[in-house]
Formats: sequence, C-alpha cells, structure tokens
Amino acid sequence: MKRCTAFLLVLTMALCCSPLPVFARTAAPSPSPAYIQPGGSAGMPFPEFNSYDLDMNPVDDSVFGEADRTVVVLWSDTCPSCLMELRDFQALSERYSASSSPSIRVLGIAFGDRDRIVQLLDIYDIDFMHITFSQYAAYVYFSSILYYNENDCAPIPQTFLVDRNGIISAHVWGSFTGFEELEDFALSGGGEAGLPGDADGSGVIDTTDALTVLRCALGIAGDPDEFLALCDMDGNKRIDTTDSLIILRMALGIAR
Repeated sequence: MKRCTAFLLVLTMALCCSPLPVFARTAAPSPSPAYIQPGGSAGMPFPEFNSYDLDMNPVDDSVFGEADRTVVVLWSDTCPSCLMELRDFQALSERYSASSSPSIRVLGIAFGDRDRIVQLLDIYDIDFMHITFSQYAAYVYFSSILYYNENDCAPIPQTFLVDRNGIISAHVWGSFTGFEELEDFALSGGGEAGLPGDADGSGVIDTTDALTVLRCALGIAGDPDEFLALCDMDGNKRIDTTDSLIILRMALGIAR
C-alpha cells in the first residue's frame, strides 16, 4: 500500500508542482555518472548550521566529527527524482551504520514544509538522520556551496562528501544512477584520482593551483590533457581561464 501511495504522490508532483523559486529540479539523471562530475565546492568547508532532527534533537555541523565521512544529500519536497533515490541513501546508511572501516553517516537536508517531509519519509520508509529548512533558510545557509547552472539555478538533488573536519571532499549534482554508483561515491571520495582543482597534487586547493591552471590555459606551460580530469571546473571539456578563476575562488574561500 505504501508503494502505491508513493507512486501516486510522485506522479502528482511531477505533473502539478510549480518551479521552485531558488532551486531548480533535476528532471532526469545526469548523462554521465554523477560521481565523476568535477568541480563544485570540493575543498571548501561545509557551512555552519544549527537545526533539529525529526525527533527535535539539536543537530549542528559538529555532527561531521562523529564519522570518518558523511554523505550529505540536499533535496526538496517538490523534487520527484530526489524522492526516488532516497531508498539508495537509506541502503547506504544501513550498510555502513555499524561499520568502522570506514564509518559513514548519511545526513539528509530537506528543503520545504517540515510536516510534509516527515510524511514523505514515512511513506518511503526512510529513517536516516534528517534536518529540514524552509526554502529561504536553505538559501541563507547553503547558497555558498551549491552548484549553479548557466541559468543561475541550483539543480536538485546535490550531494556532498564531508570529512571529519567538515571539509567537502567531493560534490556532485543530479541523481545517481543507482546504489552502486552512490556507494562508489561514498567510498572513493568522488570517483576521481585526486581532489578537483588540485592541479599540483598537494592535497589542498590553493592559489598555486589557480596559477598553474591559468598558465596552462594561456599556453604558457603544461599539457591541457593532464589537467582535464581534475581541473575542468565548469565541465566544458577544456582548460580555460574560467577554470583558473573558479579554482582561485575556491582557494580564497569566496562563494558565488
């Protein structure tokens, strides 16, 4: 009965819901696996926040220190594709809830009406930790780390891998193609060898990386193909000055 109700609810939302004022919805999975998308807010600290879980226990960003890594999924109660992949996040939470090698926590941050979100989670049998924010509060707290497309909209869902120190090690947008891809993201740190934007392989994003990519973009030094996997920050399949600017902003902690 729950599955039937869930299907009808998703169908109704897909047909009737109006566009979100701030966050655009993802209508279909990304054409390439979500976890290999470069760029985003990798290397940045996850914003400080204060909220409550669904049992009204206080939750803040100190929660990241309780596991080796935390998979944070940001979704909206008006996003059908978000709802359809919640069961994969639930499976990930169940598989690694007692694991210590590594320990992985799943944290859902849902935007929208709290009562509606609680109802949806009950319908879909989701019990991993969730906190909720209104659309406005979500913008205030998280706009600095969201990926924005060419229309200046942030497609939902967006997923972050955060370490014990609260630093984002990987960031993707769009739906995963299934549980295996999500698990690979959680275990491998994003599917790429290295940190997006880390041109010199030092393990941190700094101004040297931005300068290295700029020199490559201008044809002064370096082979663009060597930097394409990690430093094509805007996803246009080439190394250019825009990539170096994005990396510089990451190094300086400047959000758009």
